[in-house]
Amino acid sequence: MSNLGQSGAMIHRIDAGIAKLQDIAKDGELEKVLQSISPLEPYKRHQDIKSKQLDDTGNWFL
Repeated sequence: MSNLGQSGAMIHRIDAGIAKLQDIAKDGELEKVLQSISPLEPYKRHQDIKSKQLDDTGNWFL
């Protein structure tokens, strides 16, 4: 392979690596946006409410 061909291949790999890093950065930004829109943690909230219920609450329904 010529030097020009090798350089082209290296540039292609670098470009692919940069694109991958940009995707990772976008995912991180998306996570921040989602947290700011809905900072609630449903599982934690459920566990908190569940821990406060009285014994046998809802057993009549089951």
